[in-house]
Amino acid sequence: EEPQDESSHAPVAQQTETADASTSGRRPSGNTRTPAGERPKGRTHVLNTIEERTGVYDDLPLALSASALAQAARGGKFREGHIVADTPDDLPPEGERITKFWVPEDKRMVQIGNEYVMAGSFLGRPLELARSTLKQWYLRTADGRNYFARGWYIEATADGKRQIEIQWWPEAEVEERALEDMRKFTRNVMATQRDYKMGLLFLVDPGVTITHFHTSSRTAETLTKPIEVPN
Repeated sequence: EEPQDESSHAPVAQQTETADASTSGRRPSGNTRTPAGERPKGRTHVLNTIEERTGVYDDLPLALSASALAQAARGGKFREGHIVADTPDDLPPEGERITKFWVPEDKRMVQIGNEYVMAGSFLGRPLELARSTLKQWYLRTADGRNYFARGWYIEATADGKRQIEIQWWPEAEVEERALEDMRKFTRNVMATQRDYKMGLLFLVDPGVTITHFHTSSRTAETLTKPIEVPN
């Protein structure tokens, strides 16, 4: 049975510039940012504001130090794992700086930022951010292929400071079971958040066209601009 689309969840018009950039497989440029209010001082090290982060690329949402990533960092990249770290005030030293996720050579990473859908949609309801929900989220291509989330990141306030939680499992044996429960940003913590940024991480085949974003087997969000994944 084909999933039904919920038009109330479709991306809104002001987001089309970000979506247009996503279809080309490149990051949106600085003049196509989705407005997100004034960014806190001391966080200028952010590689690309998370509000822009929908597209085909392998950048971490923040530059983090290898020591903060611990065993998740291998070969100068975030290889795999589940970490919680303080959001650094300054750019880590170049020799310690990790800016990329590891992605298998025959795959591509697609990131879906929480700006891609309108407020009130699934990413705007933090009470529902649990593994039982997240493991049902997947991308669907024009030719009917499905790709389940392999990871996510959340940056928010916990214990009185900004922190980021990231998990990424590119080599999970069972794609639908890749995700772990949240460690820091649990349901209770997220229930009080008013300023948080989130993104979902997918591993897809080169050359596919992403047309739908599913939050369950029966509920789909139609992307205003399909995401063309380069070969």
